[in-house]
Amino acid sequence: MPMLLLTASAIGVLLFGTGRRKTPMFLGQLALFGTALALFATLGLWGRPGAAFPGALVLDRFTLLIHLILLAACGITVLFSFRQIGPRHPAAGEYYALLLFSTVGMMVLAAGANLLVIFLGLEILSISLYILAGFFRERPEGVEAAMKYFLLGAFSTCFILYGMAFLYGATGTLDLIRLGRSTAGASGGFFHAGMGLLIIGFSFKIAAAPFHFWAPDVYQGAPTSITGFMATATKAAAFAGLLRVLFVAFQAGEVRQHWIVIFSLLAIATMVVGNLVALAQEDVKRLLAYSSIAHVGYLLIALVSASDDGVRSVVYYLFAYTFMTLGAFGIVGLLARKEGGRVQHGFGEFAGLGFRNPLLAAAMSLFLLSLTGVPPTAGFMGKFYVFRAAMESDRIFLAVLGMIFSTISAYYYLRIIVYMYMREPAEDAPVVRLQAAGTVAVALAAAATLYLGLFPTPLWGLFGNLL
Repeated sequence: MPMLLLTASAIGVLLFGTGRRKTPMFLGQLALFGTALALFATLGLWGRPGAAFPGALVLDRFTLLIHLILLAACGITVLFSFRQIGPRHPAAGEYYALLLFSTVGMMVLAAGANLLVIFLGLEILSISLYILAGFFRERPEGVEAAMKYFLLGAFSTCFILYGMAFLYGATGTLDLIRLGRSTAGASGGFFHAGMGLLIIGFSFKIAAAPFHFWAPDVYQGAPTSITGFMATATKAAAFAGLLRVLFVAFQAGEVRQHWIVIFSLLAIATMVVGNLVALAQEDVKRLLAYSSIAHVGYLLIALVSASDDGVRSVVYYLFAYTFMTLGAFGIVGLLARKEGGRVQHGFGEFAGLGFRNPLLAAAMSLFLLSLTGVPPTAGFMGKFYVFRAAMESDRIFLAVLGMIFSTISAYYYLRIIVYMYMREPAEDAPVVRLQAAGTVAVALAAAATLYLGLFPTPLWGLFGNLL
């Protein structure tokens, strides 16, 4: 029902968007209403697990939790988009419809218990996001972002598809549970080739180093509201699919040891690249893009814990990461300015923000401190659970490395705060005014970031035995 409601809302937005009297504001409100309906339908399914299409689509607690993340990210993105789309944009219907369709694809991916369903979800979300990345065709960086995302996204999809073909050839099934039962004796080359190709494809989707090269350019060139959506919802959906594949299809002891080693190396490389390259950035949006890569490294630390607490910490971290990252990207979009035909997101846009708009500066400070991992924010609790799961699984080296790089990340996050409170604004700096929708979006993200940091126990208690 949640997926059907969101699909119907997307079709409705697309059809209403063809009418001459329908304004972008009305279409955005319709998209927001459809997202809220799907969110309430998801909550209504809690405690009522089910499956469809002979078990290929599963709605268990794990799926419903990921769906809540995706729908929350979609709703906040719609609110931030009200300002970006503007009151007269002729393609607002297409914009909101594609946003909803991509969310449907992510929900299918998270619910998939069959490799073909997972592939179907990947294609629905990817095709929609390829278009959204270059939605403002008059911007050269937008066209560049869409082209890079399309080419490298299609390339990674080929890896996943070939991996599925090898696994089917080795085991005769694409069902994840049956794959898990057959992996105990699966020692042939086809099986290992299929597993390796799937890991490479998913590493592209989550932007893990060294498969991250597309992410900074795409994140910088895409509309900022879409960038925040891609950095959060896409990662949540991709991690959901990856977790289900690893812990259901590749759960046999010998096979598990293989992917633990692979993802341990990916976690180290991702933290190193994401944090060190972020130190050198002068564009805040690109800095947050590399920051999002670094956070993939922290999530991979929890993944290689290969335990129930590791899965729980991944889901909790995704909740925390979604709200703090959406809020940070949303504020970056609110402060952006055009110069020479390009949209600028430099540190200068934040100079004196603490005096120009104290509430917005306070919210941005909260999001940055949460990304750093400072208590009592959601980011602190997320990292606490991740590192604790790693320590309990004897991944002490990864946990220590994660703590070190979290400390390093404080430099580039606090640098933005220094500009907001310790630098004079430019003489021609515009007065920052928030629309109602932007205010609600920032308030929701800030409230969730604080709540998950101050009261983590209720949410954490829902996460036992997810997979």
